[in-house]
Amino acid sequence: MALLPLIAIASIAAKPPATPAMAGFEPLTARPGQAALCTRDRTWCIGGVHGATPLVITVNGKQIARWSPDAPEDDLQLQPLPHMLRFRDGSALVPVEAREPVMYSGGGGEITRLHLIHVRPGMAPRTVLIVPWHTDLMIRACFSEKDEAARAGACHDEYAFDGKLTAVKSRTSAPPMLVYAATAQSFPRGVSRTADSLTLPPLKKSDLIWINDRTCSYRRTFTFDKASGRYKPDMPLPACDQYSSR
Repeated sequence: MALLPLIAIASIAAKPPATPAMAGFEPLTARPGQAALCTRDRTWCIGGVHGATPLVITVNGKQIARWSPDAPEDDLQLQPLPHMLRFRDGSALVPVEAREPVMYSGGGGEITRLHLIHVRPGMAPRTVLIVPWHTDLMIRACFSEKDEAARAGACHDEYAFDGKLTAVKSRTSAPPMLVYAATAQSFPRGVSRTADSLTLPPLKKSDLIWINDRTCSYRRTFTFDKASGRYKPDMPLPACDQYSSR
């Protein structure tokens, strides 16, 4: 019996759809033929899309800030999200995805973190929040026909993580509260990046489902801490390295 193609797992169980990533933010759009994302009134624009770094932020056509991660990696790809949040003092919060491609033998994917940047005219932009945002990993789990049989044809382990950020605007001039929700899942039942999948008992067809990770599916409320100049959660985030590390 021939081994299943490396992409066969996709036909066995479809990954549950991710929820919308941002809520409570102002939408940005790009005009046809232009790369920059802009507010509806075209006042604020964010350039440097499609992985380019640094990002360039303009107001009324004038550059007010440039931003790149403090310790950029060669293969890191930056992508501003089509959202922002403007404040009365002329500043804004700009969300940026930092995508890191991951390669394995017979697999791969990407790990993405969300950077929330506070852009203030006349001042250097600063990162006020970094959270896990999106993970899509596929790791080969079959190396022989025996493995294929033991895995019921599911020849990859898969790991998925998606974040959602909701801004709750304050009635005062204080920065908004941010509600962060994370959903983590793995496929098939019982797999973990901390253990060898081939040591598991043989899988059944009933095991070929996505399993919600209760530890790494959580909700946190972030409030702005003036002392540190960053958002801080109401509780520490759980250690979920199998979704956030290479």
